[in-house]
Amino acid sequence: MKIGHIIDSTPPEKPSTGQSSGPRGAGNAPVAKNQSEQINISPLSAQISSLEADLKGSTAFDAKSVAEIKQTIEDGRYQINAGAIADHMISGAVELKPKNG
Repeated sequence: MKIGHIIDSTPPEKPSTGQSSGPRGAGNAPVAKNQSEQINISPLSAQISSLEADLKGSTAFDAKSVAEIKQTIEDGRYQINAGAIADHMISGAVELKPKNG
């Protein structure tokens, strides 16, 4: 299925009754009666947009730390703490265990 045919750059026709022709209850903004159209953004949408803007400038990880750990592994100097791994596995299993069983 091609998606390209869905995107249409032509503006929608305004209904003659002054009401939006889109589905109701989906958060659609009403069509303004003057030449400019009104767009309402939900609070959640505004929050998501704000978070996206904040994340664009930040990195998801510290590249320097990743490079250091990678080099440590390649050199064979990386120490595995089996006790800590076991403790975390057990605590994770306890959290997943049903309360009544």
